[in-house]
Amino acid sequence: MRIAVANLFQLSNTFSRRPTEWQHFASAQQLAGVPISRSQPATTALIQSMIQAADGVKTTIVPIFEAVAPAGGPLTRDASELLIGEFSQRLNDETDSVDALILVLSGCTLNDEGISIDDAILRVARTQLRPGCPIVAIWSNLANLSAGMVAQTDASVSYDLRGAEDAKSAGLRAFDLIRRMVLQEIDPQSEFRTLPLLLPPGAWRADREPLRPIQELAGEFEALDRVLGVSICSGFPYADHTHAGVSLVVTTNADPELASSLATRLRTAIWTNRDAFFAAPANVETAVHEAMPATAHPVVIADAGDDPALGAASEGTGMLWALIDLGAQNAAFATIVDPAAVESAIRAGAGSTITLDLGGKFDRSAGYPINVTGRVRRILDASEAGLGRVVRLDVEGRHSGSVEVIVSERPQEPSRAMFEALGIDLAAKQIVAVKSSWRVRENFGNLAASILETTTPGITTPVLAFFDYQRIPRPIYPLDAL
Repeated sequence: MRIAVANLFQLSNTFSRRPTEWQHFASAQQLAGVPISRSQPATTALIQSMIQAADGVKTTIVPIFEAVAPAGGPLTRDASELLIGEFSQRLNDETDSVDALILVLSGCTLNDEGISIDDAILRVARTQLRPGCPIVAIWSNLANLSAGMVAQTDASVSYDLRGAEDAKSAGLRAFDLIRRMVLQEIDPQSEFRTLPLLLPPGAWRADREPLRPIQELAGEFEALDRVLGVSICSGFPYADHTHAGVSLVVTTNADPELASSLATRLRTAIWTNRDAFFAAPANVETAVHEAMPATAHPVVIADAGDDPALGAASEGTGMLWALIDLGAQNAAFATIVDPAAVESAIRAGAGSTITLDLGGKFDRSAGYPINVTGRVRRILDASEAGLGRVVRLDVEGRHSGSVEVIVSERPQEPSRAMFEALGIDLAAKQIVAVKSSWRVRENFGNLAASILETTTPGITTPVLAFFDYQRIPRPIYPLDAL
């Protein structure tokens, strides 16, 4: 048995002013034939789990195509056409030699005209594959699904992008489903539901109420004999699209009535608890004030408003301003994207003291440039990793404050490795401020004495009333009374 696998992944934030070009896929060397190059940590675990499972049952995984780009603006027309065209060609080359296809998709990849690339990819696959050749889609938990997208597949599986273990489980489930379909052991019947509910990504956490009992209910359903799977996608609210919102898919073995009944019950459980998903983030000044005198440290302050992992440009200055103005001491902060500032720091050289305007150069919706004076402590060239050059500036604040600021050429999600590479001992810091909300616990939870959630203005803020939505289905909660 030969199972084709393709991984096409990008999160399209339609509020970003920086479009995603084809070179954003190719320049990071994220295109591959055999073997698949794996650049998303959770996706790495997912694909590895399928490869390992295939080895145990004498099945061949055929990696036909991978295209992964960082979160950012929608794809340009050229990028979307090249992506779809390349996938079509690679699939066409293998159509006669494979028995099934597994597609790993974000579920929220759009072009600059608001058209779903995921939907287009599924339609190409369904058209080119032989009749009866099964397709399983593995969706990220941020997918904005539609009935049409689900209808193009024989089964759907979802996974949480934040967790390798959940991704491994999703890979195994997808592999098991598609093998059993090829062997004609099962007849999947799926029921799809949507909810008029727009959720910030950080609100959907298994370790919090109200998601825990909802997940437990889904687990009870999956334990039933005729149930093949339950997938819930919280959606991506930063994609202004007609498919925006929470969705779910229940798949049974030849029992559409059971699928419908369970889908209705699960939808009701989510909708009944909708208010519990929303908690107002702390004001940024309040968060800094609370962190400064804390006896247990480091206190991690998570700024949700300018999160590069969700498509923000990461050049906003609101958090930096608060740290400097309030006189935070022994603080570290990542990341400000400012290529001009990086260039100035490199020209000045390590050990130099420079004064410059930092941040806010491209899109000032997340803050204006701040004039700072700081010492260039370390310079790092991460170009080979696709991250460009990065510098550490030790910036002076008010009241003898000090903030070690990481400045980079390109948006990149803050990580402990980034701080360590620039000589910052996070365990010794009083405050660690990061432009991260969605994955902050996965990246910094083992380090933090506590985590304070806040937001500055920006295109990933959880305050959804901030956005001028034009395409999402209305009415929708919490923007409308329902």
